[in-house]
Amino acid sequence: MKIKEIRLRNYRNHRNTVVECDHINVFCGRNRSGKTSILSAVETVLTGRNEWAEDGRIQDCIQYGEKKAEVTIVGANPVTRVIYKKNTELKLDKQSITNDVLLGSLGIDPQMVRAVCRTDKFMALKASEQQKLLFALIGGTFDESKFLASVSEWAKRYAGVSDIAGFLKQSGRIMPEASNLTEMLESLNDMATMERRGLGRERDRLEKVIDNLESVVADSKNLRFTEENRRTLVDYEAQRDKLNQSIGAEESQMKLAEETRRRVERLRNDIDEVSSVISKLKLVNEEKLRLAATSYKQQMEQFDHRANELRQRYMAIKTELASLPTVDSKSGEMQDKYECPVFAFDCPVSPNDRFKASARLQKRRQELKEEMEKISSGEGRIMGQKSDEAKTKWMEAERQLHDYEQANLPKLVEKKGRLEQELKEAMRYADANRGSQPHSDREKLAFVNREISELNERKNKVEQYQSNEAQLEKLRSELSVVRKDHESWDAVVKATSDTGVRAEIVRSQIATFENRINERLGWLTDGEFKIWLVYEGEFDPRVFRKDRNEYLPINALSHTEQKMVGLAIQDALSHLSGLKILLVDELELFDPEMRKFFVMFIEKVKDSYETIFLGSRHKAEQILVSNAKTFVVENGNVIPFENKEPASV
Repeated sequence: MKIKEIRLRNYRNHRNTVVECDHINVFCGRNRSGKTSILSAVETVLTGRNEWAEDGRIQDCIQYGEKKAEVTIVGANPVTRVIYKKNTELKLDKQSITNDVLLGSLGIDPQMVRAVCRTDKFMALKASEQQKLLFALIGGTFDESKFLASVSEWAKRYAGVSDIAGFLKQSGRIMPEASNLTEMLESLNDMATMERRGLGRERDRLEKVIDNLESVVADSKNLRFTEENRRTLVDYEAQRDKLNQSIGAEESQMKLAEETRRRVERLRNDIDEVSSVISKLKLVNEEKLRLAATSYKQQMEQFDHRANELRQRYMAIKTELASLPTVDSKSGEMQDKYECPVFAFDCPVSPNDRFKASARLQKRRQELKEEMEKISSGEGRIMGQKSDEAKTKWMEAERQLHDYEQANLPKLVEKKGRLEQELKEAMRYADANRGSQPHSDREKLAFVNREISELNERKNKVEQYQSNEAQLEKLRSELSVVRKDHESWDAVVKATSDTGVRAEIVRSQIATFENRINERLGWLTDGEFKIWLVYEGEFDPRVFRKDRNEYLPINALSHTEQKMVGLAIQDALSHLSGLKILLVDELELFDPEMRKFFVMFIEKVKDSYETIFLGSRHKAEQILVSNAKTFVVENGNVIPFENKEPASV
């Protein structure tokens, strides 16, 4: 990654700093002058962390009193990390992007960046964590054909699978997509493990089914269904058909007789019902009609009697009116000169008495006329009407009684007679078929059916045995294929496991990685140090010191010696990561002899890096590297240093 420019704004002790970078850049300055902030810019932008800060908290890098800080590295495009109090924002050409997108475009991992930028952090990790990170870095580009050939060679040792590519194609699988060797091994191992697990379950299922089927086949192995058994079965089936026909005819006759008996019962019930209706009609309807006729006749007679009484009263009143003396209408005097029989008193002598008697007579006459009028127009007329109505109803009741006797009753009697005739015929038919019962054919049929059932059961068992044998052979064939596939996938799992080709490839890569480190250590220590990453079969980096003739853990070295070893490891890690950036700080730890070897080291490796940053507390005159651009850093200010002397240490 070639860096052309670094910009720092409100970042640590840099208010507004712009550094135009060259291929090799040297920053000199006292402690806390701001040189390390420049060296940490790459990590800050790419990972959002700052390993030089406490706990890696990038928010601690914002200047006091400011709300945000900005760090920009300009390569092919400017990449800016804006740091806020609670979060950060990453921008590429002023467009917000995510950290994964940026690192993915560069093809690097955050752990790689941290390991390259701060080798002391990598060396401080546990051996297991160093191994994990190193294996991730080792998984770089790879040749797929060589990879498949290597896996096939290992798989052949386990199950004779000599062509992994052909095996995957035959199994309907394709090579998983992967960007590096480690990812490919893991993906292929995961796929093979899943296939092996599924085939293992299928193998166990088939073995269980086969065991059960073998026990069933063993139980039926001695069963046979001979030609004699087949002929016997045919004879029994023919007998069964004849017996069924004979019994069927008898059952039909019995069924018909039973239906006839049920019909007799129905007819008897119908006759009883008709008889009951006739009795009810006689007892209820006829009596009801007769009572109605009698009642209407009695009402008519009562009305006639009352009408006669009223007529007699009317005639009596009329006779009395005729017997009354006449009165003169003008004078009011009676014209008759005799004793009045109605009032039973002597005729009055005085005119006044005669007038009074005449008035009483007139009043009596008027009362009699009113009573006659009342009889003729009131109660008498009503009694006559009621008498006529009662006579009409009596005549109607008499007519209904006559119609009932002439119409309804004869029909019911006729129906009863018809039902009795049908009953006689049905009883004659039932008597003729009485006593029809199944004979001994039923016992014969039961025996024949038992024999047929036993023969059919034997036949089915033999057929099932034959079917089971065929199925068992098919299942055994399937199990053989499944076992073979399981063994093949198991070979792929083992071949791609930590003890298979992965271990071989990793050992080869580690050897290459180790050789590169030792080559750099030879340049830096004049061949005095040599590193061993795998010690006594375990990943446990040790440094062999030629002067002491012993292997020492890295943490047993002095700080300066650890710095030299870390620089060699950093170079190897940068090569694996593809970042092509070298960051070296604290050069003041090297004595003049070590600085001489360091400058020689830079001269040899500078062409493999696109950008090199060096930091030291020495004065600028003391750190002179050929073709390097030197800066003096003081209190956040970066000043280019013009070196007129030839490149030297």
